[in-house]
Amino acid sequence: MSFAAIALELPWTDNSPPLYYLVLDIWTATFGYGESTLRLLSALFGIATIVVIYLLGSELYSRDVGLLSAGLLSVSAFHIWYAQEARMYTLLAFLASLSYLFLLKSMNEEARTEYVVLYVVSTVALGYTHMFGLFVILSQSLFIFSDLVLFEGKTDRKAIVRWVTIQGTVGILLLPYVRVLLVRVLTGRGEVWVSIPPIPYLVTTPLSYFGTSRILQWPPAVYLGLLALIGMLGVVAILPFSRLPGRQVSAESSHIHADERPAQPRAAFLLVLWVMIPIAVPIVITYAITPIFVQRYTIPASIGLFILIARGISRLPRPSARVMAVVLVLSVCLFPLPTMYADDQREQWRESAQYVAGGADGDDLVLLSRGDLEYPFDYYFDSEATVTSASENTLREEQLDQVRDSETVWFVFSHGTRAQEAEMQNAIERTHRPAETRGYNDIRIVKYVAEG
Repeated sequence: MSFAAIALELPWTDNSPPLYYLVLDIWTATFGYGESTLRLLSALFGIATIVVIYLLGSELYSRDVGLLSAGLLSVSAFHIWYAQEARMYTLLAFLASLSYLFLLKSMNEEARTEYVVLYVVSTVALGYTHMFGLFVILSQSLFIFSDLVLFEGKTDRKAIVRWVTIQGTVGILLLPYVRVLLVRVLTGRGEVWVSIPPIPYLVTTPLSYFGTSRILQWPPAVYLGLLALIGMLGVVAILPFSRLPGRQVSAESSHIHADERPAQPRAAFLLVLWVMIPIAVPIVITYAITPIFVQRYTIPASIGLFILIARGISRLPRPSARVMAVVLVLSVCLFPLPTMYADDQREQWRESAQYVAGGADGDDLVLLSRGDLEYPFDYYFDSEATVTSASENTLREEQLDQVRDSETVWFVFSHGTRAQEAEMQNAIERTHRPAETRGYNDIRIVKYVAEG
């Protein structure tokens, strides 16, 4: 698609806003379409987010909170996973972090104009990256309103007008996409593939940021223990005390506390909103209106949670308790990484396409179970064989005709149920018999040859 088509036409058919695709279009025009090149863009946004979360932790609390927050993010299997995908999720996390950083720097009336401009630019970019970026903006609006009305203790009309103007500017600039989104929701345009998630999936969302759900499957007791640990550190982080009982903050005490500022209820409130709104509001929408909740969409909330956990650790009363908490949390993050790096966890399209290409002749038929499988399969497939696809795991009459006319058929199935796979195989086996079967991560391939 042309640059203009990506910007103006794609939002009407794709479930995501166009900014990442526009950035990727410029990136690939410059550096090409190689697999490493495509994934490098996400990795760079992931690396940049480590820098921004350090600046955020330092701005909100202290340099040591910033360092610990950055350390948690850098070993999060959740973030490493999406920093390896040619998708917009690390850009979403980066822009959410950047938007909050410039929000903090532009909150007082004496703030430099460039911080206000950078806040507007980063926030608008956030909204054009992913629909869940709008929930981050909602959390910021709630914080600003609460800060002006609750924490100030009096209504500052001038400050309110200033921030209404800034947020209004953001809203006006986001209006084109919001209009597209509302039209699609109200008219039912576009594919809604998300289903209502089970309760454990919702409850373990905070744990997924530490890499505990995708790579490893642990007993429920372990998940509950980890939730209790994270919950305890979160509570410690927001306790309204300038100094916890037993806390040592003298010059001779641990360096982790040497540059800490007094307790900041505003910072705690900001982080709570940052973590809760992008998770809670989509859950409400999922159950009340239409399913939209997916854990990876909530990746901006993980940034706020890492800072909150780092703050909680820094406020523990004794150095030994702080060291133990750091070891426990880092162990949770580090434990899944060897498995993730040692074993391929993703759908193995490279291997499956190369397997078919290595055995297929020019007269063979390659039948994919869904139309959207053509993109990853064709990227790696190098053969003269004919590639066609079924319609949503259902064989149409034209595909059955192609099967009957082919001596050899390679059936590639993914993204469907066992019942759908069996139904399609039964249709193929009316005229062909299975000769070879090969399984890859979330992909199954059967080679069929004609009967007789």
